[in-house]
Amino acid sequence: MDCRIFGSLKTTVAIYKSFKYNTGNLYLVLQRSIYSKVEPIDKDVSNVEIVVPWGKVAGKLWGNDKNKQPILALHGWQDNAASFDNLIPLIKQHGPILAIDLPGHGLSTWLPRGQMTIKYYNKIFSKAIAQFLMIEEMENKPPIYKKEELIKKWIKNSYNSLTADACKILMTRGVTEMSDGTVFINRDPRLRILPVHTCWSHEQLLEMARDIKCPYLVIQSDKKIYMEDLKYYYDILDILKESSNDCRYHFIPGTHHIHLVDAQALVKVIDPFLEKYNR
Repeated sequence: MDCRIFGSLKTTVAIYKSFKYNTGNLYLVLQRSIYSKVEPIDKDVSNVEIVVPWGKVAGKLWGNDKNKQPILALHGWQDNAASFDNLIPLIKQHGPILAIDLPGHGLSTWLPRGQMTIKYYNKIFSKAIAQFLMIEEMENKPPIYKKEELIKKWIKNSYNSLTADACKILMTRGVTEMSDGTVFINRDPRLRILPVHTCWSHEQLLEMARDIKCPYLVIQSDKKIYMEDLKYYYDILDILKESSNDCRYHFIPGTHHIHLVDAQALVKVIDPFLEKYNR
């Protein structure tokens, strides 16, 4: 798979190497019924499930041109693939786009827990275990919310980056509705711990950025929430401008979730970039 990826600056720098040397077409994976399930929603959109060792990776696929490598759209921390529901329909003319729920998000399976792995090992390799002792196994039940209550909570936790309408879009994949109309969040609660990529040093991130050669488009909104000193952000951006064969930086007024709440504002920047490189 060549490097056609939507996502945050840090996330994209981090996953670039995973895709750099994979030259296969993503459709070849999706077409293997043993590994995946593709269910058309309408003529242009399909729900996708890709089987992985711990369960499935779920997503939405816009477009059906099987001769063109899909763009892989990756959502942000604790969001899900629905965060692209407003943007992708505006740019899908550039080719197929696959938005996935990262593990533990949306409709994708949570990553395994160590305690579960121990029990599976005992069942599969029973002759290798002399004794097995379990102390106070507990089942954690997720909090239950009224829809309006959860929407207010999400807006507050996003520092008003989300709107009520944006929350409803994220809820299409992010919650499960009970028979009484209440909902619980599908997201793995372990995700509330900061993502693993925040554990990398600034020097490691700079080194990753130096290895990126592909065309690179960065869109920043003026209300972006920074978890680190702005200097570190621009240090990486400066490296990308040197290493990438075409690094473009655009400042567009909006919130952290601008791609969801004001997708039209991004089209004028994304269109020429994809027109040039996504052929």
